[in-house]
Amino acid sequence: MDKAQSNNKATRSGGVSRESQLGNATIVSAEAKKYVDPSPHTQTNVEGLLFVWCASGGGKITTNGIEYIISRGNSLFVPWGHEITYQADELKPFYLKSIHIIPSHDPKDELIHGVGCKESPDLLNNPARKNVDHPMLRDVTFLEDIDDTNLAVLCNYALGVYDRETPPLPVGRQMARLFLYEFFSLKMTIPTEEESNVPRRLQYLIDYIKDKLAIDISLGDIADHSELSQATVNRLFREHLGTSTMNFIHQKKIERAKHLLLVTDLPVSDIGPHIGINDVYYFSRFFKKMTGYSPSEFRRL
Repeated sequence: MDKAQSNNKATRSGGVSRESQLGNATIVSAEAKKYVDPSPHTQTNVEGLLFVWCASGGGKITTNGIEYIISRGNSLFVPWGHEITYQADELKPFYLKSIHIIPSHDPKDELIHGVGCKESPDLLNNPARKNVDHPMLRDVTFLEDIDDTNLAVLCNYALGVYDRETPPLPVGRQMARLFLYEFFSLKMTIPTEEESNVPRRLQYLIDYIKDKLAIDISLGDIADHSELSQATVNRLFREHLGTSTMNFIHQKKIERAKHLLLVTDLPVSDIGPHIGINDVYYFSRFFKKMTGYSPSEFRRL
C-alpha cells in the first residue's frame, strides 16, 4: 500500500488518531442501572474515564466535591481517579447508562473487563492500565440534551454489545475510539463562559465565524454580513471578549485544528483546508506560532 492509499484509509477510519496517546484506549464496562434506592451510593479512586447518561428520571451526582443535578438527556464525563456519589430522586429515580474507558491499555496484556475502585480493589493499580494527561480529558464535563446525538447512539450500541457478550479487545478499542471522537466533538461545541454572556448581536457574529472557519474569512466579510462597520465589530469583540476580531478568528481556527489532530486520523496535510489554509507549510507555521508546537508534536502530546 502506498502513502496515498494509507492516508485515504486513515481518513475513512475516523475516531481518535492512532498516533495520539489514546490509540490504545478501550471500553472495559458498559451498563444500565435504575437507582431505586434514594440513599447515596459512592465509589472512590475510580481508575477509569466515566461517561454517564441519564436516560430517564433524575437525581443528583456529586463528583470531586461538585454537585450536578441530573435529568433526562443530561450526561456527565468524569476523569480518571475520581470519586463519585449517585443519589436518585425519591419520586422519579434516574435510570443511568454508563461507559467506562481505560485511556491506555497495554496491548501485550490480556484485557480484563471491569472497573477498578477502592470499593472493588481487584483491578486497582493494574500495571496494564494507565491514565494519560490529555487536554480534553482533564476536567469534569456536563452535557445537556444528548439524546439525539451520535454519542447516545454509540452508548446504546456499546450497551447492546456488552449485553450479548464480553467483546474482544479490538471491538472494545474501536468502540472507545469512536466514542471519544464523538465526545470530543460535542465538547468543542460548548461555549466558553465569556461567550455565554455576550450581547445577542455579538453572539450572532460568533456563530457566523464558527460556521465559516473553513474559509479565509476577513473582518470586512464579517462587517458586510452583519451590516455593521469594521470599527463597531472590533469594538464588540474587544469590549466583551478582550480580543480583536481577527485574533478571535485565529483562536477558533486553532481550536478546530487541535480537535481534528486529537480525534481523527487525518494526515496533517489534510487538516489545514478545514480551517481555510490550503498550504500545508503555512498551516504548520501558523499552528506553531499560535500553540508553540508543530501539528505533529501536538498530536503526540
